[in-house]
Formats: sequence, structure tokens, C-alpha cells
Amino acid sequence: MKKETHESSELPISASEMLASLNRKAAVMASERADLLSEQLALEEQHIFPIEPSLHPDPRRLAAEIMNGSSPKGLSAALPGERLFQIKLRREALAFGIELLQRESFCQGFVVAADVLQKVEPAAKKIIRRRALAVVELLSANHAWDSFVSETNIAAGSPVPLPCNVYSAAFVKPRQAEAMRLFLISAVKCGAITEKEIKNAN
Repeated sequence: MKKETHESSELPISASEMLASLNRKAAVMASERADLLSEQLALEEQHIFPIEPSLHPDPRRLAAEIMNGSSPKGLSAALPGERLFQIKLRREALAFGIELLQRESFCQGFVVAADVLQKVEPAAKKIIRRRALAVVELLSANHAWDSFVSETNIAAGSPVPLPCNVYSAAFVKPRQAEAMRLFLISAVKCGAITEKEIKNAN
């Protein structure tokens, strides 16, 4: 007798979808908190003071209830003072919840970035390799040009106005050359090119 297997019909949520969901939830909570502030200020302008009920939830517990959807959005209070207290309590809870969502969203952002990197890394390495080979060729050509200019000037006994030579001095400045060197080191570390390939090109 074959055993029945039950597979979930729900597809797993991706990291990017999770991040978008967290950001949407935080935006909704931030909007509610802003709306409550308007009502809070209106009550305070009427010189109404908050009246604390005998029983009220802890702001952090209320934040958890808001985040999982078990806390109703609407507030009910018989007296304006009680209403003001509920508003301030809920705004505090919303602030806790938003902070937690922002932390989770920040962490989830790294997961999304890692997921995207895994997908694009092969294509990125191909382009990095092209750039690395171009840099190696440029440095090699610059070295060959410098040697050629020096030998030509020695043979002529004075500087020779070679074509395009007026731009060569500024073509690769020391800072640019250092950036190229560091780029090649990085390209080797990521596996886009090998040190042997760089040495052979020179």
C-alpha cells in the first residue's frame, strides 16, 4: 500500500518578496502612527490629559500583536482622556513594531543582495575579466611606449615629436595606475583572472 504524500500548494516566498512585504507592513504602521498623532495633538490642544485604565497591554506586547495582525486597528474609549491614553500607547507600540521591521528589513536586504549576487556573479566575472585583460594590455602597451620613446630620443639626441606623445604623460597618472593595480588584485581574488595570466601578458 502506497503512502500518501501531502505537498504544500504554497510556493516559498523569495527573499525579495519578503523584503517588500516587510517594507509594506512598516509603511502601513508608519501611516497609522502619523494619523494617530494628528488626533493626539487635537486632544492635547483641548487640554485633555491621558487617563490610564486599570488594565492595559505592554507596548512591546501590543507591538507584536499589531505586527502579526491580532490587534484590531480601531480604538474604543468612553472618555477623551482614555482615548488619548490609548492613542499614545498604540503610537508607542507602533514605534516599537516599525523599529523591529526595519531591523528585519535591513537583515533581509543582505539576503536579497546575496541572492542577486549568486545569480549575476558569472556574468559579472566575464565583464571583470574583460576589464582586467584590457588593463593588463594597457599597462603593457604604456610600458612599451615609454621604452620606445626613450630609445627614439636617445637615437635622435633630442626629444622627437612622436604622434600622440603629448598626451602620454597624463594618460596614466600615478593615482590611476594604483587604482589599476588594486583592481587587478581584486580581479585575481574573485577568480576572474590569474596572476599567471597577468605575468604572461607582461
